[in-house]
Amino acid sequence: MRQKIANIIFSLFFVGSYQKRAAGGTLGVLLGILPIGHTAWIIGLILSLVFRLNLLAVCVGICVSLLYPLLHVAVYRMGMDRFFPTADKTILYLLTGALFLLVCHGIFLFLYKDVHIRTLSNEEKMFVFHDRGRRWRFLKRAFLILSLLSLVSLAVFGISLYDHPVVPPLYSNSWAKSSIQPAERNDVSSDGESPVFPGEIGTQEAKDFTTYAYYVPWDSKGWFDLNTLGHIKDIDVLIPEWYSLTPDLTLDIKRDENVDKLAEKHHVKIIPRLNNFSGQEWDEPAVRRLLASPQKRAALIENLRQDVKKHGYAGINIYFEKVRAEDKLRFTQFIKELSFAFHQDGLKVIHSVPIRDPAYDLLALSKYADYLDVILHEEHHKEGSPGPVASFDWVKQSLENLPVPPSKRIISLGTYGYDWTVGKQTPAESLTFDQVMLLARQHNLNIEWDRASNNPTLRYKKGNEEHIVWFLDAPAFYNQLRLIRQYGAEGIAFWRLGSEDQAIWPLINRDPDALADIKQISSPIPEYIGNGEILSVADTEKKGTRDITMQNEKWIQSVDYRHPSSPLLIQRFGSVDGKKIALTFDDGPDGTYTGKILDILKEHNVKASFYITGRNAVLHPDLVERLYEEGHEVGNHTYFHPHLGQVHPLRVQLELHATQRLFQAFTDHTMTTFRPPYQVESEPQTLDEIRAMVRGSGYGYTMISKNIETFDWQNPPSEQIQKRVLSQLNLGHIALMHDAGGDRSATVRALPGLIETLKKEGYQFVTVSELTGKTREEAMPSIQPEEKIYMPFVKAVYTVWGLFQHSFTFLIYAGIGIGFVRVAFLMYFSFRQRIKFKRRVKWLNRGAELVDFHPMVSVVIAAYNEEKVINKTIHSVLKSRYDQLEVIIVNDGSTDRTEAVIKQEFYHDPRVRVITQPNSGKTTAINRGYRLAKGEIIVSIDADTLITEDTIPLLVRHFQDEKVAAVSGNVKVGNVRNLITLWQHVEYITGFNLERRAFDDLNCIPVVPGAIGAWRKKAVEEVGYFQHDTLAEDTDITITLLRHGYKVEFEVRALAYTEAPEDLKSLIKQRTRWIYGTLQCLWKHRGALFSREQKALGFVSLPNMWIFQYGVQTFSLFVDLLCLLSLFTEHAVTTMMFYAGFLLFDLLAAYFAFQLEKESPKPLKWLFIQRFVYRQLMSYVVLRSFYYALKGVSVGWNKLNRNGNVQLEMKEPVKRTG
Repeated sequence: MRQKIANIIFSLFFVGSYQKRAAGGTLGVLLGILPIGHTAWIIGLILSLVFRLNLLAVCVGICVSLLYPLLHVAVYRMGMDRFFPTADKTILYLLTGALFLLVCHGIFLFLYKDVHIRTLSNEEKMFVFHDRGRRWRFLKRAFLILSLLSLVSLAVFGISLYDHPVVPPLYSNSWAKSSIQPAERNDVSSDGESPVFPGEIGTQEAKDFTTYAYYVPWDSKGWFDLNTLGHIKDIDVLIPEWYSLTPDLTLDIKRDENVDKLAEKHHVKIIPRLNNFSGQEWDEPAVRRLLASPQKRAALIENLRQDVKKHGYAGINIYFEKVRAEDKLRFTQFIKELSFAFHQDGLKVIHSVPIRDPAYDLLALSKYADYLDVILHEEHHKEGSPGPVASFDWVKQSLENLPVPPSKRIISLGTYGYDWTVGKQTPAESLTFDQVMLLARQHNLNIEWDRASNNPTLRYKKGNEEHIVWFLDAPAFYNQLRLIRQYGAEGIAFWRLGSEDQAIWPLINRDPDALADIKQISSPIPEYIGNGEILSVADTEKKGTRDITMQNEKWIQSVDYRHPSSPLLIQRFGSVDGKKIALTFDDGPDGTYTGKILDILKEHNVKASFYITGRNAVLHPDLVERLYEEGHEVGNHTYFHPHLGQVHPLRVQLELHATQRLFQAFTDHTMTTFRPPYQVESEPQTLDEIRAMVRGSGYGYTMISKNIETFDWQNPPSEQIQKRVLSQLNLGHIALMHDAGGDRSATVRALPGLIETLKKEGYQFVTVSELTGKTREEAMPSIQPEEKIYMPFVKAVYTVWGLFQHSFTFLIYAGIGIGFVRVAFLMYFSFRQRIKFKRRVKWLNRGAELVDFHPMVSVVIAAYNEEKVINKTIHSVLKSRYDQLEVIIVNDGSTDRTEAVIKQEFYHDPRVRVITQPNSGKTTAINRGYRLAKGEIIVSIDADTLITEDTIPLLVRHFQDEKVAAVSGNVKVGNVRNLITLWQHVEYITGFNLERRAFDDLNCIPVVPGAIGAWRKKAVEEVGYFQHDTLAEDTDITITLLRHGYKVEFEVRALAYTEAPEDLKSLIKQRTRWIYGTLQCLWKHRGALFSREQKALGFVSLPNMWIFQYGVQTFSLFVDLLCLLSLFTEHAVTTMMFYAGFLLFDLLAAYFAFQLEKESPKPLKWLFIQRFVYRQLMSYVVLRSFYYALKGVSVGWNKLNRNGNVQLEMKEPVKRTG
């Protein structure tokens, strides 16, 4: 029985062939995609037993099948279902399933395929990182699996951004349409006869009018008209309604500096209006008192004159309503006195007068005022009976009977309408043209052209009440404008900006295509319903069309409104009674400030609303979760904080969807509100702002604005933030602050006091949605079931991306910070070494005089194809101020004339020996030379290196100390000929030699360079000579000697001049060998890292190499790139100051190193370029070395071509010893 159970278990987990394992995995996938649920696991077990398949492979296949639903999501979400009708969806299922099985089977075959391992022969040499293929295949497969998982996650993540998140509308369209219905047609329509259009009666048609436009501060549509639509450019004179006569006969001024600046920018004159509207009515008594008192009139006139002059206005416009007929003479006297005063300063006086009003003597007034603005609208006013606002015949008769000379006339036309309730005495409701169009389009009302009046009209029923609307449009304006041109006038004006039919502007500008433009109806000015700071788009702007019928090709006889236009319709919510305030915070979360704000809110039991950016949320998902868990409301503030009205629509989608998906992934809830960056006004005033709101609303969001602005982004004192909030409490209920995007410490300091003050004043703190009675669940509902499939992948992508950003942020600051520490460390210890070195030199000199220390020295040179340079090197050695020496050249199978030129030059010198061997590598050549050397001290130099006369004696003196096993010389670049060699010259001095100086003081020099170094033969023999398992044999043996307790010293004055690569290709070849070889050494001696036996080596030298030669160098490319990208973030100043400070400090250290070496600092002018360009080359080499190490391949010696350009600098000789 036991044996049977054992056999069963063995069969389930038997590895078998890779084909059977792949078949097991594919079977698991098939079971997983079939609609059998958890039964797939049981069936998989049974089939594994029957067919002897590996159970683990089957289980892996079932797990992989979890990705199959995503394939369907991808297919349908990307629109593939359009090619398959509903009846044929089964075909699509079968096709996608078969494709999925084929792909999975191929992947399983690749993953399970047996690895063929080649057995090395005994003659093949092993080296550090050598691999027989197992590691590299494992890494490739692991990389493939990781890539596949990443691609699947990214694909699902991308689909989630393409697929619109389900954002339930927070507010429904509350504008009731059903209560308004079309009324029956009656006799006010087009049954009457058309007016008699006049022939040519004047000559003024060729003259351009001066265009005057009225502006009112109480309707923001006027500012939108002027600024956003740019109609400020279409007028000559702006008449803003800014001055009001108060009951005490003083001026109430409501000036707008923005209008002043706009007019000045476009060279438009301003003539403000003075009226007698006070409170909620026209103040007739005040006008009577003013006209009755010469003193009051004089005082008012003087005040007006001074204020108009002060602000550079062109004059004054007077418009008083309800002037009594008995005050006609007094009013004329007032205009006379006003005109006299203003004319003294060259200022204009315009008097607006209703036509046929007995209170005004038009002829007399025209003698004193510069112009009379004759109001040719209000034929039927709002408090009278229904009728045309300005019928054609009425306008014509008024012009015919007008006693004012044409040169004194400004004719004011209307661009609005009235809505009367039939049968009631209540005043009519004023409507703009766009409001009439909206009414007609929303409720399918028929606009009729009344032929008798030449004015448009419409009727409707609201409940049991019948309404009639008369209004003026561009066709009516066209006919009236032609009349004015024929009867003559100095200018035209219209009442008022923001209420007009947009088609009047081409008429005013005498555009030749004006008639064609009339046929197109547009309503670009948004219409608002309700009050508050919460905005919801109820309907988007829609264009309209109308047909016109002309008479004699000059007059518009009739108009047919085929499709009325409608403006962008915005509903506003959140205007509530009582003391309620919602604190809102933008741009977060921030790791420094958001947590503190949350602590304060929690302490005071206050809930707030936060509008998060994705780029900050991905860095602090814990704060996103905390925001939700602590009961706050969260809204969308885009991912990268762009202006949504100024970017491509696809960018808008990605910005909103990316942040939404992030919030959903970490909270399982959906944001329904958003606040567009750079737009927080309750009435958007630019096309970009409107575009941003419409785009966000198109994805279901409700826009949150504010009326209480703290301007905390300007970093004001905390007390100022509190004062700003308290002073604006009467403006709204939503206060805007920021918890990220800069220094928000003032906001944090202001918050506790602000909360306490508001509570004392009786204010209740609510979230934004609570202002309108919505619950938190309504504002942030749970995500829909069909969206949950995305969440694991979205969360994985954002988690990895957040960790990635954190890591590189850390690397930037850690790299710069460690760089500061390292440079300071090297400067300190190199300076200390300089002081100690002077003492050591005195001791060495004294010891050499007392003790006869001049041991035999063997100079070993390994040579391979060095015919161009070898003789110069040997000559420099033989000129040495040291007598007891021999020169051994090991010719390592050179294919050129290296051996011949040596023998030809030095055949007569017994000190020179040439040993020739088959090519076996530099290490073998050096070891052979060491074994044959007679000297107690061996000096090893490269075949291209020239040394000074004092180099060898200076090196040898150090070996008086028996603990010294090796001494490094001072290597310099001997062929500084171009930029590449110049950079290496700087590197040798500021890098290699500065490090050796510092590490000499600590006895942890990690490498005695092959270019120039002296070795105690006995110590080299003790550690087994130079090893073959690394390319950096000099580094390997140096570290080995240190680990055996020996000392390694640095002789600053032992100069050697080497030939550096002069081209990029040669440089990369050389540095690949160096860096790869050093990496081999570090790995080989990893046991010495942080070893207490050699503390300086383990805690200073080796960590320095790991961190700076490989760690920092690997990431320097990314760090420099991130520093560059940080210029476009809010941390730009901090990062760049930090980085610039490091570069300056680096320059100081480099200058210090050059001073130590007594070198000219001129090359340092290239230091900054070297740090950016040269460092990237070294990053490439380091990454290349890591690749070779992981792959386990051998890197060749990469022999460099010699040019023989090394120049030996003559230094002052040192006192001879030996």
